[in-house]
Amino acid sequence: MQQLIHSQEAKAFLDHDLNDTSTKRPLMPVFLAKGSKLIMSSDEHGMQKSVATQVMLHVESAHTKILRMLRPFMFTQIDGVFEGYKGVSALAPDRAYSRYLVPSVELLADFDLLVCLLRKHPDKVSNPSAVLDEATRLLVKAYSRIHSTERLVTSGRLRAKHA
Repeated sequence: MQQLIHSQEAKAFLDHDLNDTSTKRPLMPVFLAKGSKLIMSSDEHGMQKSVATQVMLHVESAHTKILRMLRPFMFTQIDGVFEGYKGVSALAPDRAYSRYLVPSVELLADFDLLVCLLRKHPDKVSNPSAVLDEATRLLVKAYSRIHSTERLVTSGRLRAKHA
């Protein structure tokens, strides 16, 4: 199933050209490419799972927090929430990614849903702009941690811990 991203804030994590602010954000495609490379660089299955766990640690934490932010909208009808938005594919169709990294796409999709719900129903939370800022910060942190994880894996410290 192809995951579509609708809001401009979420699209900014797919391509710098789609970012309407002057800030550079870590891109999910870079996260997926580097994470897949790190996972596939390990020969044995157990080591691949260890690397995948390390790569996805911050993504899973951010996803839990984003889902918590979606709670006020739990009983809100979402029909038409993406109305007026043009969807863009979250994944490049010509690229192959590790199956361990699928939750990172789900994180972006839930962030996209949160942005659209905040726009359509700002009365459901006390400060919609603060919620959006916090959610954006969580995604930036989750996707940018791939660089420190890459250093950890390539240094061999992760292998020594789990070998």
